[in-house]
Amino acid sequence: MFYTWREFFARKIRDIKPTDLIEHAIDLKPDVKPVRARPKRYTQREREFAAKIFPEMEESSILI
Repeated sequence: MFYTWREFFARKIRDIKPTDLIEHAIDLKPDVKPVRARPKRYTQREREFAAKIFPEMEESSILI
């Protein structure tokens, strides 16, 4: 499938463009206390990947 339709898939994050077709919101109920949870522990490999990918996503306006 990817080979047949390869022109429709982005090869780099910079090729992905933001859209305004969908808006996302999380509605919170009033007077509800937030749940306290421990932060997820990431492996060194996951942290390295995030350090590489997040700046690229911010640069292409995927993340705000």
